[in-house]
Amino acid sequence: MKRSQIIAIIFIGLCIAMLVSTLMESGKVGRFGDAFSNPGNQFRVEGYLVKSEDIIYEPLNDPSLTKFTMRDQDGVIKEVHLKKSKPQGFEQSESLVLIGKAEGDVFHAADMQMKCPSKYNEEKHKLHEASI
Repeated sequence: MKRSQIIAIIFIGLCIAMLVSTLMESGKVGRFGDAFSNPGNQFRVEGYLVKSEDIIYEPLNDPSLTKFTMRDQDGVIKEVHLKKSKPQGFEQSESLVLIGKAEGDVFHAADMQMKCPSKYNEEKHKLHEASI
């Protein structure tokens, strides 16, 4: 083998190792309790938007910050600062998955995935009601 081929193989191996390391770090699934017990570590927290609390998005002041309140699977309620603009259909979401870190009393989310109600499920529900 040529020296350049060996260097290329080593470089590809290092890139794969870094990718696997990054994916493993961002894959910690937990609750708010886990995240706030380990501040500074990145977690994926699944929960529900607390619709009785205000959603604060002020694009004139900070277009990449959305503040809201979320309840996790254990019922723990925390304030969340999402470092993105308010997603379309946010209020209609069934559940949320936040990816971020706990700092102080606030969960700082770098990314969020929303599970929205499915049109198929609504139609199936209407068909079921009609057959009763």
